[in-house]
Amino acid sequence: MDIKKTIGIIISILIASMMAYLIHQNIIEKKKSDAIQSRIINNSVQTLIQRNDIEALTILAKEKNEYALAYLQKKAKDEAEMRARTEEKARMENAKLNFEIANSMLERKQDPKTVREAKLYLSLSSDAGYLDATNMLCRMNLLGIAQEQKFYEAKNECERLVKTPNKNQAVAYDLLAMIYFNGLGVDSDLEKAKQMLSSYLKLTHDHKNSGAILMLQAQAKGGHKKAPTFLKELNIPLPNLYEIIETPQIYLYQDWAEKEALNNNPKAFHYLAVIAGLEMRYDESVEYAKNAIQKGLDIEEQRKLLNMFRTYARLGNQKSMNFSKELSSKLTK
Repeated sequence: MDIKKTIGIIISILIASMMAYLIHQNIIEKKKSDAIQSRIINNSVQTLIQRNDIEALTILAKEKNEYALAYLQKKAKDEAEMRARTEEKARMENAKLNFEIANSMLERKQDPKTVREAKLYLSLSSDAGYLDATNMLCRMNLLGIAQEQKFYEAKNECERLVKTPNKNQAVAYDLLAMIYFNGLGVDSDLEKAKQMLSSYLKLTHDHKNSGAILMLQAQAKGGHKKAPTFLKELNIPLPNLYEIIETPQIYLYQDWAEKEALNNNPKAFHYLAVIAGLEMRYDESVEYAKNAIQKGLDIEEQRKLLNMFRTYARLGNQKSMNFSKELSSKLTK
């Protein structure tokens, strides 16, 4: 048998098989269609709904049967909502896991590589809507915990926290008040700072535990020109004493300190370190303090700086922590 005949026979067999398959499928589809029509004829729409007969109800819906159409629409909506809830639950569980991984990493080690990796997990968690992660990022960036201070990022994260009610909302308002009053990563905006602190007070009815109020009272005690008025407008009392202030009315010397720092005056750098610390610019405060010591600041003033930076270290500021250890070692030799 030549090759052309062989190919012809094979093609004929394939065509015949295909035709047989299609005929068989048509028979099956017709039987199925007949069965569906039989169920529609022999049952009411309510019965078909009770039996969840999607095939029969789909045909009735195409025929514009309002009961079938309403049932199928509701079923589709319910299934979509269930899928969304399931997906949301899975998303939040994954976000929580990423948060816990980051926490575990930072508890074990806080070298730069580990901190970078932990922040990636925190960012994934925060982006998925897990607000504990957003809060942690905000505090890390604002206070300089395990890293340098990053004020603009802290502002963005705090603003996310105040958008919806949550357990971190009040603290975020408090932190934003500090950010806007001091101009940390943004231009100083006293009106916005006032709005943020007012929102904090409305939520908590407590001015004694506000970090922003403690900061403003310290600045007022130190001679800050705007802090006393700001506090009075919110009916917040000014303190008689505030332990963090090492040099009374330090702000009165700010212009002098800025000019004298250009002449390498150690006292000027000391004053600038204190002012920067009062404004939560802890990393910058460390640099001023280092300059003051390098330029010959006397030992007694260095001891005062050590106490100040230990306070900032307790807040979690990494640079203050490192510097206070170095300074303590130097002073005890």
